[in-house]
Amino acid sequence: MLNEHQKKLVKMIQGLGAKYSTWSVFNDFLTMAATAISNAVDPVHREDREKLYMEAIGHYRKDEQSVFPEMFTVLVQAADQAMAMEGPKDILGAVFHDLELHNKYKGQFFTPQCIADMMAQISGVQEPPEGKDYIRLCEPTCGSGVMVISAAKVLLKEKKSPAANMVALACDLDFKCTCMAYIQLSLYGIPAVVEHANTLTCEVFSRWYTPVYLWNGWLLRERIGITTTDGAEDDRALITTLHPVEWALLSCMAMITDKKQKPLEEKSGPAETQPEIVEPELPRTVPEAELFVRKNGQMSLF
Repeated sequence: MLNEHQKKLVKMIQGLGAKYSTWSVFNDFLTMAATAISNAVDPVHREDREKLYMEAIGHYRKDEQSVFPEMFTVLVQAADQAMAMEGPKDILGAVFHDLELHNKYKGQFFTPQCIADMMAQISGVQEPPEGKDYIRLCEPTCGSGVMVISAAKVLLKEKKSPAANMVALACDLDFKCTCMAYIQLSLYGIPAVVEHANTLTCEVFSRWYTPVYLWNGWLLRERIGITTTDGAEDDRALITTLHPVEWALLSCMAMITDKKQKPLEEKSGPAETQPEIVEPELPRTVPEAELFVRKNGQMSLF
């Protein structure tokens, strides 16, 4: 059942949809919301995603464009209401079905929230694997992200924060689903990389990092992707945008969390200018990491 804010969002989409088609308005709203979130935290892909945003909003008159920020506000209110009443919930998947768009696009249906909750509860996500203090999830056909959302709900019931106790890779071939999953996982504070990808052929078309994935140091703690080449390229590009202070803080956060320390050896410069810097043991080797603690050939954190 839709809450009051979901119902309001449906009416707003239908209002513009009477002129432009409900399908187009919903798709454009998802594109604009996803790119707006991404551009606030991901400088590497900002230019390309800004073009996506401008292309989507360019379909509408000036007076109509203001409706989309209002839609996003209503979406946030719907997520807040869900969190207060029952925990994280698949807001956009329910809206997608209420708009009856599932009947018009490849027979696409999303897993009901109650089924996803039951599957997450019996899957044992409460207990991390041996050697880890967090769980890792892979959802190769994520749809609107409901399975990952349900896993976060289980952790919350166990008094564990999803932001610190789980990380997810969510993939879908449909870009609309990529946007839905990315928006919702971002709003619920779930560390995740959402990929627009074909998981059968291992083709990755774009990667979307949720804000908490970047802010909580998961880029150093647990790098994820369905292909190491594509994932490593994006990860390296993002890391090079970090300020030395940010890199140092994220490194410390990752080390404290994982309780792992590994000296970062410097091979150049006078010995007296090389203070000891420690870096967490990473699943992938990224030589560029040394760049973030150098300034004019010397080690610098401040």
